[in-house]
Amino acid sequence: MGGEEDQNKGTESTEKAEDDAATALEKSIAIKERGAELYKQQKFVEAKQAWKEAMDIIPEKNTSNVARHIMSLHLNLSQVGLQLKAYETVIYHCTQALKIEQDNAKAFYRRGLAQEGLGKLQAGANDLQRAARLEPRNADIRKKYEELKKKIVEEDKKQDEELGPPVHDLQALPRAFLEIAIGESAPKRLVF
Repeated sequence: MGGEEDQNKGTESTEKAEDDAATALEKSIAIKERGAELYKQQKFVEAKQAWKEAMDIIPEKNTSNVARHIMSLHLNLSQVGLQLKAYETVIYHCTQALKIEQDNAKAFYRRGLAQEGLGKLQAGANDLQRAARLEPRNADIRKKYEELKKKIVEEDKKQDEELGPPVHDLQALPRAFLEIAIGESAPKRLVF
């Protein structure tokens, strides 16, 4: 009989843990929705706090539904980070979302915008290009990618103009020579 009671206790504790996890997930989803409402009201700091709270109470046992919820929270936090110009935070949350879903165009797009905001133009262009490849019909992504490519070209041109043409110290350059003989005449040396 003692073995049966232990088995029942084990089953009960497993069921209780599953109920607690389900309750925590429901609560997290409700807080996420509250964060979305705050975001719509342009209360970005409050939305960010709500989404972080929703992230903190997610149960540790991750099923695919929980993983999608976590990814959604990371994407929401990245969006609010863009609004608050917290670009390092945006990059972090987009990278976390990409760990869950490697081909997420939103994550690449937002991370590209954050990279641009930090002045990392080439990294931003790379992320925007990936987003454009994942969603080729999204005009906003393509437009932003083209703008960033143009900006990179302009920056390179500006840098070239600031530096001016390269200055060569001809005396310091190595010399090459060639000795040429035509017919029976003595060879003549040409120095380059």
